[in-house]
Amino acid sequence: MTMTDNEPAIRRVTEEDVEALIDIRLEALQNHPVAFSADYENDLQRPLSKWLERIAESPTFIAWDGEAAAGMTGIFSGRSSKTSHQGTIWGVYVRPVYRNRGLGEKLVRRCLVWARENEKKIAYIAAAGNNTAAIRCYERCGFGVFGLQPLAICVDGRYYDELLMAQAL
Repeated sequence: MTMTDNEPAIRRVTEEDVEALIDIRLEALQNHPVAFSADYENDLQRPLSKWLERIAESPTFIAWDGEAAAGMTGIFSGRSSKTSHQGTIWGVYVRPVYRNRGLGEKLVRRCLVWARENEKKIAYIAAAGNNTAAIRCYERCGFGVFGLQPLAICVDGRYYDELLMAQAL
């Protein structure tokens, strides 16, 4: 189904989807720099091989409206035996035309499904302290605030705190 049916088609990114992932990720970083710790210029220069490594190492999902990428997110796990029980959701972004339809929640919940299927015990997510829409979305998905990282992101010389959120799985 497509968004026109009010039901997004969310699927894991494959090699065939990498160009769409790059496009939507760069849009997110360029248009909302405070919402992401990643940097537009760095990702713009990232070679295709690094994007392919990212989707191989970190399950990444795109919500599709037909052939158009409507939103994206991903989740990565701790790499060592001491941290492999953790999942961290990153890069939640919904294109403006698709907002206020619950798509952000559906993307986050898709990551939570993956985390449970892969026996993660806890999921983490973060939001800029001024991003009330993201914070509300994550709370609706069951996350609670456990801390604040002061001065977490610097954009154009201005610093922003980030709320750290978690959910036991």
